[in-house]
Amino acid sequence: MRLRSAALFVLPVVSLSLALPPSTAPAFAAGTCGRWKMVKSPKVGNNYGKLFGVSAVSASNAWTVGFFYKNGYFRTLAEHWNGTAWGVQTTPNIGTQDQEQLEAVAAISRKNVWAVGYDSAFSSASTVIVHWNGSHWKLVPSPNPGTRNYLYGIVAISATNLWAVGYSDHSTLILHGNGRTWKIVTSPNPDMQNQLYAIARVPGTTKLWAVGTGYQGGTIGDVTLIMRYSGGHWASVPSKSQGTSPTLFGVAAISSNNVWAVGRDFGSDSDREALVERWNGTHWSIVASPNINGAQLEGIVALSGRNIWMVGAYHDTTNDHDETLVLHKTRTKFTRVNSPNPTASDNYFNGIGRVPSSTSLWAVGTTEPVTASSRPLIESYCP
Repeated sequence: MRLRSAALFVLPVVSLSLALPPSTAPAFAAGTCGRWKMVKSPKVGNNYGKLFGVSAVSASNAWTVGFFYKNGYFRTLAEHWNGTAWGVQTTPNIGTQDQEQLEAVAAISRKNVWAVGYDSAFSSASTVIVHWNGSHWKLVPSPNPGTRNYLYGIVAISATNLWAVGYSDHSTLILHGNGRTWKIVTSPNPDMQNQLYAIARVPGTTKLWAVGTGYQGGTIGDVTLIMRYSGGHWASVPSKSQGTSPTLFGVAAISSNNVWAVGRDFGSDSDREALVERWNGTHWSIVASPNINGAQLEGIVALSGRNIWMVGAYHDTTNDHDETLVLHKTRTKFTRVNSPNPTASDNYFNGIGRVPSSTSLWAVGTTEPVTASSRPLIESYCP
């Protein structure tokens, strides 16, 4: 997982994005459908890296982003799926800090893809926005209102209407893009400290939801943070919190009256617990999910009100490692779906995306071989 600390504003080492154009479902070999399967990720740098976000244009055109390590530095990483294999595409780096990474990606068309992230050192960080024009990735100037600035989520309503979220110092950071330039949009800060991690669009509208975490101090401490954009301005919406350090990492909207958010909290025994919340058009409420040891949900995609997928990780007590976790929500129940774990050490998902106009899915994250460094993990699902 992204392995964020339970304490707010400890730097992580990172959504969910919409792909707009329609496509057909990808072709899979006979006998491979109806389950999750591993797809090879190419070697890059010193063979150490992680993936955080994934977005598809079609069955033969998808992107995933993260970072890789090479010669003492962490650098931005983008991989492209051409229908047959994943390949690494060269991405720009600011080059001024020790760690540069991409957190989320929004694929609009074959020649129009956006990704966001940050460039950080111990005491400072700058937002990073890059754009794919069909032939190469280019660094695009982005605002930095504070000393520590991060972007974690992006969504594309259209080619000229894009949104990105994150935080700057102790305040929410929301940027709007017109396809060329990006500017800061005023956003609420209901708590002493505020962070946004994901953003989603209500289908067929320009309405948006963004989720994350806040810190109120005193006996309350950390709380979930949810914001809504209905046109004109962003507003904070009351949400439920439970346990300690509750945080929402993913959000997906089905309609204006049906929105889901996922994340984690820590229970009385200090173990991670999956956190699932739903908006019914009036208020947010916590939805009971399977009681899986050490669960944390990082990403969510909603195909319909009766077909919702959530990914993350859980802690396997038999080998004392994290394992990939996939939950499938139908109209009546949650089902845990088996997903491969390529190593005997930690394996986890950070993001999930849908192939447009299909029920095929991609999930990305990290696998950590016992005797090697973390490596990108990619898996696919066809119904």
